[in-house]
Amino acid sequence: MILKEFTMEPENYLAFPHLVKDDAKSQDQIQSTTSPSKRKSRSARKKAKPTVGAGDQQNGVVEQHGDSSAQALRVGSDTEKSKLAGDQQNGVVEQHGDSSAQALRVGSDTEKLAGSPGSKVTPKPHGDTSQHRARGIWQQTKSVMVNHLEPAVEEPDRDSFRYWSQKHVEEGVAAGTVVQGPIRINPKDYRQCFVPHPSGRIDIYVPWRNRAMNGDIVSVYLMSRNLSKVDVNSLEQYAKLNNLTVNRPSSHNPQRGGTASSPKSADTSFTVQDRLEYTRLGEFVAVNPELISSLEEEFSVDIPDKYLQPVGTVVSIAEEKNTRIVSGNLQPRTNNNQFALLVPRDSRVPRIDIPISQCPKDFLKRPQDFSKVLFAAQITQWRENVARANGNLLRVIGSPSEIEPVTEAIFMEHGIDYDSFSPEVEGCLPTQSPWVIPAEEYRTRRDFTKECVFTIDPATARDLDDALSVKAIGEDTYEVGVHIADVSYFIQEGSALDRAAASRATSVYMVQKVVPMLPRLLCEQLCSLNPDVERLAFSVVWHIDSEGNVTNEWFGRTIIKSCAKLSYQHAQGFIENPERVWKEDELPPISEGFSIDDIKEKVLLLDKMAKCMRKRRFDGGALRLQQIKLSYILNPDTFYPTGYYVYQIKDSNKLVEEFMLLANMAVARKIYRAFPDSAVLRRHPEPQDKMLSDLELACEGMGLHIDTSSSQSIQESIMQYMPADTDSVESNGKLQILMQLCTKPMQKALYFCTGSLKDEALFRHYALSVPFYTHFTSPIRRYPDVMVHRLLAASLGYVEPPRADNKQIEAQARHCNDKKDNAKKAGDLSVEVFFVAALKARGSITERAMVMGVLSQAIDIVCIELGFKKRIYTNSLKLKGMPVFKHEGTNPTLTLAWPTDDGQVTHQTIKLFDIVTCQLRAEDDLFKFQVVLMHPSEAACLSSSTPCMDPSL
Repeated sequence: MILKEFTMEPENYLAFPHLVKDDAKSQDQIQSTTSPSKRKSRSARKKAKPTVGAGDQQNGVVEQHGDSSAQALRVGSDTEKSKLAGDQQNGVVEQHGDSSAQALRVGSDTEKLAGSPGSKVTPKPHGDTSQHRARGIWQQTKSVMVNHLEPAVEEPDRDSFRYWSQKHVEEGVAAGTVVQGPIRINPKDYRQCFVPHPSGRIDIYVPWRNRAMNGDIVSVYLMSRNLSKVDVNSLEQYAKLNNLTVNRPSSHNPQRGGTASSPKSADTSFTVQDRLEYTRLGEFVAVNPELISSLEEEFSVDIPDKYLQPVGTVVSIAEEKNTRIVSGNLQPRTNNNQFALLVPRDSRVPRIDIPISQCPKDFLKRPQDFSKVLFAAQITQWRENVARANGNLLRVIGSPSEIEPVTEAIFMEHGIDYDSFSPEVEGCLPTQSPWVIPAEEYRTRRDFTKECVFTIDPATARDLDDALSVKAIGEDTYEVGVHIADVSYFIQEGSALDRAAASRATSVYMVQKVVPMLPRLLCEQLCSLNPDVERLAFSVVWHIDSEGNVTNEWFGRTIIKSCAKLSYQHAQGFIENPERVWKEDELPPISEGFSIDDIKEKVLLLDKMAKCMRKRRFDGGALRLQQIKLSYILNPDTFYPTGYYVYQIKDSNKLVEEFMLLANMAVARKIYRAFPDSAVLRRHPEPQDKMLSDLELACEGMGLHIDTSSSQSIQESIMQYMPADTDSVESNGKLQILMQLCTKPMQKALYFCTGSLKDEALFRHYALSVPFYTHFTSPIRRYPDVMVHRLLAASLGYVEPPRADNKQIEAQARHCNDKKDNAKKAGDLSVEVFFVAALKARGSITERAMVMGVLSQAIDIVCIELGFKKRIYTNSLKLKGMPVFKHEGTNPTLTLAWPTDDGQVTHQTIKLFDIVTCQLRAEDDLFKFQVVLMHPSEAACLSSSTPCMDPSL
């Protein structure tokens, strides 16, 4: 695809000009806030002519000073100059005192390399209109960014801006002024973008994405420290503790920016310019001399880095991860019959010009006929100085009110290959029917066909890739086996089947269907560990005592024969009713030689071990953030929902989970020892420091105490709020809010090749709190598991090591990460689509919710029983008069004036943790549903003891 250049229309320059203020003005303001001695020092630096040599680089100075207690990321100053002509400012280490705290200072955007002929800065234009001023600042910013690393390039005109060349991006990366990473775009405001900083401590705020699409790997130029985003809300709390006030810069809209007693509200709607405002360090320092003096006295710096967020802008797209395939509706263009306009569903995607020749025949004559039709298009170009992109219409999908067209749109947007497998792939499958295990496999594999092996899966599962076995072998010693389908036996490395599986990388689970990674002959028959048939397996076998302590482990290829296909409900029945006598017709068939009592005894023994193992895991620091998951009852003919319910995780689920985790950890250690540079593992990075600080601050504001110092401390904090009464609406609501808040800072777990990371500490899995982890237990539905099976087989001498080198393994691991993310997003969207379909069948439902955020013109709520988080805007309510917002201490309130039947007004004051009643209403579009706050009188009519969720439609 074509995204290699960068532009915006003139009216959209407001998306970025606010990053830069006039240097002289900002410098004077900063000087006026400092002590006399510091003013003199800074003034001297301002007047001094920089003596930087041609090889000097201004950004990335690492200063070491103080003791070793703190590390701070500092995004450099745009007013400080080098003192020594020979000093290389990128990477020069200056040591002051003892080398303890390190501060990475990322450079100046007003300083140029010596001898840069094109390094001009456009002066601020006369006049004070916002657009005129913004364009002048934008001109200055573009000049700085291009010429900072491209001295030979002429300054571009103000109506265009190109991506940096690969050469200059590489120079910027080497200099520390450019970083690369995936961009996240806020689905509620596409101008709010973030890229993780390589330090892992914080996100870079990117107020202008420069035509990047969500998920793309982008190159981001880091602006100066003076332009960092200030966390004013956190500083307001500091100020209150120290009896100080916080002033917001006058350039901010007072309604939006607020004051120290009226904090900024993210929900208030203003112009584009207002929405993109943020508080810059230079401006903030200028208007808060008393606060800055206090901070400097306590922290020896104007504002500590924990109150700052680095700011950057996209200067190139390193890798287009986003498919650029979108779904939306077609609209005619005003006064333009050459193109139609595709309006995407996703607000993060630009509107797309579609050639009218690609549109339906009668589109221009009767555009209303197509207003509710869903189309798929692909962006082919996004040119400079054009807010819209160009694209091609791919196909008509259908009505957005029907499940199958909507599902197809989800597949296309997330790059999911849902076509049938090619004849070449099918040709790789065994042709013998029925297939039988070759005789040589019996000679080389351990035989478990006479053992009591069984599966425990969801009742509707058809791809059974794991089984369990347990038997006594001594006093309080048991042989426990985890047996995994030997999928790699059927997939020859490099074959068409292997390439197809590697490309898909994962099965995709929608509510009504599965898009398999492998042909169904494999995933549902030959590899599936179906009952009463012999199957090839790869097994991990341990000697374990009744408390789950492992004394020995064995890995090897096996042949098994499952004697029963249990569901989680069957196993849970054994656990909850150990004394019950079960009848044959209450359970699935059990193979000859084994009885119901045999199976029950083994399930109970495994459950006892699993509970001991689980306790040790959580005592050792494991963290689990359990989210509410909806499941659906479907009409077998139409696949539309006839009911829904909240899926419950019970002891039977946890039993299987514990032994799968044990197998995955054991295999991770085994393959890493055998192949330290080419093992495929799975790591979970620690949450960013800033996100954890924000979490503590948010919880503190709600009166919740949470310790974020480790995964274990977070888990222990959550456990304090586990409701003793599981029927308590208030306790369950608080727990849901806490889960939502704690989930937000967590990073994604990632597959990786061990040779791609030099520091073994980075291998660690944060949530599991273990040093090594991988995925071994689901090769039918995950390609990384297939890779791990091959490595394990090679480590045991069954086969030669995989032919792929480390770079190829890492590339495949990253591809698997992308596919897994897209599969999860698609599955989550499917759950939401079916919920809306269920709402449509019902009309609407009422649901109790708890308030988790109070803003000036909205409230954030969590539906307690369903787990949905939604924002309700006051302008969507039938109120009489404006809402009254107050913020005193950490408890904001919003008072609503509701009209009554007798023409009077009743007031409702909403605060954090209030229980409110909402009505959930479906729209025609299955991607959307409304949440409406009910009138207090209507809510009072509902019985507080009657559940709002009715699973029966």
